Amino acid sequence: MLKYPSPFILIFMVMPFFGQAQISATDSVELLEFAQKFGGLDSLNVPIANSWNSPTNLASTEVWLPSNPASNWYGVDTDASGNVIRIDLSGLPLSMPVTSYSLADFFFLEEIYLDSCGLLGSFPTAMFQGGQQALRVVDISNNMLSYDSSFYSVNFSGQLGLEELYCYNTFVTPSALFSFYPAASQNLRILDISGNGFEGQLDMASAMSSLEVLKAKDNALTGIINASNATVLDWLDISNNAMTTSAHIEELLEDCPLSRLEASSAMNVVQGTTYPFPDPTPNFTPYDLHLDLSNNNFDGIANLDKL
Repeated sequence: MLKYPSPFILIFMVMPFFGQAQISATDSVELLEFAQKFGGLDSLNVPIANSWNSPTNLASTEVWLPSNPASNWYGVDTDASGNVIRIDLSGLPLSMPVTSYSLADFFFLEEIYLDSCGLLGSFPTAMFQGGQQALRVVDISNNMLSYDSSFYSVNFSGQLGLEELYCYNTFVTPSALFSFYPAASQNLRILDISGNGFEGQLDMASAMSSLEVLKAKDNALTGIINASNATVLDWLDISNNAMTTSAHIEELLEDCPLSRLEASSAMNVVQGTTYPFPDPTPNFTPYDLHLDLSNNNFDGIANLDKL
């Protein structure tokens, strides 16, 4: 939060919200701090010229400014009690905070979308951590973030309510080996890590077993192991990777209750290597399966009768 605002300043900042958007006093202050930290307001809450929070990018009535009704602020949704539950600034040119910052005081925030915002480097360590556990959906796709093996644990392991995480084409420095696993206490349902150049194997054991949708296309993954743990996986996209054995695809079709498997160009075929066509015997009765196994240099008999 803003450090020790005087009562008069606080009243001035909150006053325009009363009777208009009914936004909570706490969240009105938090939104102003958010705009300051991400390069939209200066320290006096004046919009920074040509920033994301200026008439260059927003209608003048949508600018995050105390004199504008909060109901008009771009990308902000509240519940009936005036608590901020959704922030969507996708496509706006935000600046990464250069000092410490946390979303923890948005106690009711459920969804935040920072897709295609030109964010560069690393989030402040505490940004997604802290006391609030309402956060269900995070989208940080199409940015230029730094990545190492601790990225997930540092940023998201404390969000026990997180259900959907979208990180498509997010990183400019992918790790040599994939290490992007939910915490054991989480129940993540949807994960998109496509387009990041990740290498190594995806291990579906432990916390990955809660996933219903996993999109991992356009990487350099060599395999998927422990597929038998993915007992609720419904949609999997592993197109355009570098898998080294078709046995992993066979295991996915045997052990996972998939309704959709996108695996076009999933195999490593750079040197013309061929692979046995998968011949799965499912451990369940497949229903209405959409399957794409094209461009993989499979040989042998394509017998999919059991699917």
